[in-house]
Amino acid sequence: TEEQVILDSTPSAIDPVAFREFLAKQGLDVSGEPQPAFERDLRNRGIVDEEDGKLLATLYGLLCFGKDPQGFVLTSNAWIDCVAYAGSDRADEVILTGKATGRVNEQVERAMGWIQALGIQERYGPIERTDRSVVPPRALREAIVNAVAHRDYAVLGSKVLLEVFQDRVVITSPGELPNNMRIASVLAGGHPRSRNELIANYLMV
Repeated sequence: TEEQVILDSTPSAIDPVAFREFLAKQGLDVSGEPQPAFERDLRNRGIVDEEDGKLLATLYGLLCFGKDPQGFVLTSNAWIDCVAYAGSDRADEVILTGKATGRVNEQVERAMGWIQALGIQERYGPIERTDRSVVPPRALREAIVNAVAHRDYAVLGSKVLLEVFQDRVVITSPGELPNNMRIASVLAGGHPRSRNELIANYLMV
């Protein structure tokens, strides 16, 4: 799915600054000469592709390097919906909502900021007070990254859902298990497989 072209897009939908920053994070020289032609470089890296003689941005290209990632029909729901409840059930009062939009890395950071803004736990020792996040940030980030990277982007109208209850945090990612994996094999420790390898690799850099 991540390699499909977005028919109402063009290569101009890709932010060249974001693209070059990504290359620099990979340790590639983006200032030396000669540099490959911009559109050819985008195509070689799966950010744009050709269809019917036209270069179009791919889903991967828009979600990782797009100027307006949610500005197209097929990507309009590719963001994280955040909801906090007063109790432990969806029927309880909603106390806060939020939208984590933007490129996939921005979605992760905005979702992290949203949940951290809900509050901290105060712990008092013999000398001083310490503050702790309600959910360990490292575990939370890993869960959000996995939900964004491995969701099924072919499921239109659905978003990654981040729900905070009084006693737990639930993250729901649209789609079934990828690549014919079974729940039993996952529980048995079977080999992990990425649904969207390009997006997953992008989020790991």
